[in-house]
Amino acid sequence: MREFNEVQQLNKWLLAAIYVFLLLLLCFQVGFSIDLLLKSPHLVVITSLPVLLALALIYFTKLKTEIDDEGIHITFSPYMLKKRSYLWEDIASGEIRKYKPLKEYGGWGIKFGLKSGMSYTMRGNMGIQIVTKEGKKVLIGTQKSEEVAGILAKYLPLSKG
Repeated sequence: MREFNEVQQLNKWLLAAIYVFLLLLLCFQVGFSIDLLLKSPHLVVITSLPVLLALALIYFTKLKTEIDDEGIHITFSPYMLKKRSYLWEDIASGEIRKYKPLKEYGGWGIKFGLKSGMSYTMRGNMGIQIVTKEGKKVLIGTQKSEEVAGILAKYLPLSKG
């Protein structure tokens, strides 16, 4: 039975700023290439593809977190092809904690910190910190930390949640 579901995307203002920047970059590139456009239009289209791809990736990026009676399941699309699950039976401990995205992981996204382990974050500074029985650390960002804390306490009675 699903107890929790959260889908996170980039903040609207940040997404808009990135779009404007990439569109200006594209216009600047095409503006500089107007003579090239007249001579070789396919070259401008080909050089614009990376900018358009970046726009599409940013637009479709989502972190989806589901918690049910089996465990915690995440999908970070479009970068992860399969859902990643952390089953309750494989989790040694779990808690909600405040983290420092830049200092601990080098920013948001799918990251790996030498001391901090894996992180899957979109924004903010609150996350679900789990440690597997194998000793692997995983941080999953959340904007609903209070709601998650109650669920963690139900399945992991020793968690600080």
